[in-house]
Amino acid sequence: DGRKLGFGGMHGIPMVASSPVRHESPIGMTPLEVQAYQPPWKALSDFALHTDLDRMDPNAPSFHHLVSQ
Repeated sequence: DGRKLGFGGMHGIPMVASSPVRHESPIGMTPLEVQAYQPPWKALSDFALHTDLDRMDPNAPSFHHLVSQ
């Protein structure tokens, strides 16, 4: 309806969420069930915690694997 909201220095337009809309998948595609999800930052965080960054070899396979993700 075009009303603007103001909250201190923030301004915006009110939005209303609706129920998800189911889209039909293209022919020949099968649904995919996600069993687990690892956030993108997790591998980087684990690498930094378990690696001596001062002595790290930039040619090491583990570093190349991390960079190529």
